[in-house]
Amino acid sequence: MCTETSQKSVPTGAVKTGEYRNLFAEVGIDTTEIIAKRDSLFHQLFYGDDSTERVYYPLGSDMAYVLDTYNNDVRSEGMSYAMMICVQMDKKEEFDKLWKFAKTVTQNHEGARKGYFGWSADPQTMSLNDANPAPDGEEYYVTALFFAAHRWGNGEGIFNYEQEANYILHHMIHKEEENGGIVEGITNMINHEEKKIVFVPLEEWRFSDPSYHLPAFYKLWAQWAEKDTEFWQAVADTSEQYLVRAMHPETGLATEYMTFDAEPQVTPFNPHSHQFSGDSWRVAMNLGMDAHWFGVQKGYTERANALLKFFYNQAQQENGDGYFSQFEQDGTPLEDNYKGVGLYAMNAVAVYASTYAQDDFFVKHFWKQSLPTGTFRYYNGLLYMLGYLHVSGDFRVY
Repeated sequence: MCTETSQKSVPTGAVKTGEYRNLFAEVGIDTTEIIAKRDSLFHQLFYGDDSTERVYYPLGSDMAYVLDTYNNDVRSEGMSYAMMICVQMDKKEEFDKLWKFAKTVTQNHEGARKGYFGWSADPQTMSLNDANPAPDGEEYYVTALFFAAHRWGNGEGIFNYEQEANYILHHMIHKEEENGGIVEGITNMINHEEKKIVFVPLEEWRFSDPSYHLPAFYKLWAQWAEKDTEFWQAVADTSEQYLVRAMHPETGLATEYMTFDAEPQVTPFNPHSHQFSGDSWRVAMNLGMDAHWFGVQKGYTERANALLKFFYNQAQQENGDGYFSQFEQDGTPLEDNYKGVGLYAMNAVAVYASTYAQDDFFVKHFWKQSLPTGTFRYYNGLLYMLGYLHVSGDFRVY
């Protein structure tokens, strides 16, 4: 009988040591295979078959967008994820084309939402479906832009990456000050009293989304932003604690939406307030990324171990053939459940914070999965690619 935790220790963070762990290599997979698969995944996701594989679509000679192939729109989430993938893969041409579309088509340039990115756009009409933002897009845009500045150097105009990152950061936390109060219901993306990111910066949406909490990013902003660095460090400290509080102590599951006190949040579009589903999957990546880059923080290992133990037990019920992806926070399965490779990817990243005896299972199981194709390839595919870069040690701070 195996023990629930192993005796291995989690190394100090890669930002300090300069050494990024390759979890695939650690479980015995050949490095040449890892690199070849990584490059093949990028090609499929960006240049594969138009109707079944790719999500990246060039537009003219100097722009491109990422398509949500189920909802047939362009989302700030997917655009910013793709930009992060490009900077990690050293794909400057694709990065610049995505950024020009995001900046030109999806960022608000006037009014109460100035500086914010509309979360959904129509690629055919080149216009916004909804001018309100989803803050995880801004978070990935900012960090990808900083990385681009440090990896490739700043250009001119909208390609002065560092200037653009600081412009977004300013609006994220000075919006109410800039507007002279709450105008059209628009608030700051970070609640100043709570020092926590909001689900949507609208006055009536005073709650959070645990998967938007990215302490690893905030720690970098605290070093690199041209101002408000102490504020960003405070947000990072708060988010570390919030992630731990959001994850159930026995299952490791967080709900999709939670109060500022990390209690399940009811929303009009989410009748299951205790639901662990698509958004929630990313909490594992956020925890693992922070642990990998900056070292394991208080409570991280306990929560990562609980999460992986829960899903390992789920996998055993399926004879090791994957596991389902939607549950109540206490572990009760939801109806209409399915097996999502995006979750497999996220759980593999949680291994960076884990000492669970069976954590190799998650790395090996993820390795066996294929990049999704067809109608539902967008979200699962992007999470798969992000997760792969993390687990292979190729998701780095630049």
